[in-house]
Amino acid sequence: MALRPTETNLGGSLEPVQSDSSSISTILPPSPTGTVIVAMDDFKVKLKDIKKLKEELYLLVDCYNEETVTILDKDYYRDELQTISNSLINLQNKASDLKLSLDEDIAEQKSMYNEVTALMDEAKMRVSQNSIAVKKQIANLIKEEVSTSLGHSAETEQKKLTLKIKNATDRFTLLKNEVEKLPDVNEMSDNDIRQSLLDSKDWKKDMKSYQSLKETLDVDLVTVTIEEETSEVYNTAYVDMVKVVSEKMSELLLADKNLGLFSLADNKTKNVVQYPDSFGGTMGENVFKFIKEFRDAISADQVRKADEVKTLLKHLKGDAKTTIGEHHKSLDAALKQLEDNYGCPRLIMEKYTRDYDKALGNIRNWGKHGSKERVDAINRTADFIRNLENLASDHPAHLKSEIYCKQTLLLLTKGMPH
Repeated sequence: MALRPTETNLGGSLEPVQSDSSSISTILPPSPTGTVIVAMDDFKVKLKDIKKLKEELYLLVDCYNEETVTILDKDYYRDELQTISNSLINLQNKASDLKLSLDEDIAEQKSMYNEVTALMDEAKMRVSQNSIAVKKQIANLIKEEVSTSLGHSAETEQKKLTLKIKNATDRFTLLKNEVEKLPDVNEMSDNDIRQSLLDSKDWKKDMKSYQSLKETLDVDLVTVTIEEETSEVYNTAYVDMVKVVSEKMSELLLADKNLGLFSLADNKTKNVVQYPDSFGGTMGENVFKFIKEFRDAISADQVRKADEVKTLLKHLKGDAKTTIGEHHKSLDAALKQLEDNYGCPRLIMEKYTRDYDKALGNIRNWGKHGSKERVDAINRTADFIRNLENLASDHPAHLKSEIYCKQTLLLLTKGMPH
């Protein structure tokens, strides 16, 4: 006597049944591990359902594959592939349920298990290969569409870019020729140099604009091909323009500096430049201080080289003006003669000390304690000391040793109240 489950699903109770030796066994032997036994007929029914689902899945694949897709599918092919994927998931769920009811430790059930597994592996492989093939075909179709679209406009784009390149080449060449027409800097007058430097502001703006233009066109040349000769002429024209204009600007700037023209200065401020008091060359007058202040002033005033000596003469008087005269060719030479003639540190310090000694060298000139005279004397002494420190700092080679000495200390304490 055999046993059979009262229900085809798992967990059914077993009841005796008469064996029919004339038919194929419909009952599987009991599982030694205790797994519920599955009837062969039940297995075949479920396997038939699974195979039917597989056929439905394959029908979907046959209807939607690399041979059937077109460019019109590019926006919704993912939805179609998802439908196929959902069908595969449904098939996998049915197959998994059946495999769970089988015991691999029983030879006949293991055979069933392997049959279901092979069926599912085949289905998964078919779906996966189809998905890859469809996506690849869609990508090719999109690429072909873009290529076709570009093919229609490629010739037009090429003509447009060629025209832009030629126009840019003409502009580069025009600026280069304009600059090349200028004479050599050594043959230019001061006014010519000055005017050319003013014009160079426009050159600089054009150069910046052309650089931006070339960068844009160079990007276009990456995707659009033009005749090689046109491209070479364009690149050469730009390089030549940059070289010619840059060199001429450098030459003009150097000449402007050497001549002291200050052509590119935004606003000359001659009316606010403070020149030192005119130097007359009297004994003890501080020529070092005058020279330093005059150099600072003439630099701020942006006086051209040719007019520097004339400007110096306007700020000289008496013997100093006669000494310099109008024969000096450079400011450096004129100021050097002033320093040689009037740059005696001892005489300069004697004048400073003589003036201070006359004012405060006597204690009576300091007034009483707390008086206005005393306050004025202290302030004047402090100012005198600051002046000496500045002189020593500005002219260390000439006056430092004359200032920081015993005589200066004695002078300061001579009339100072104790």
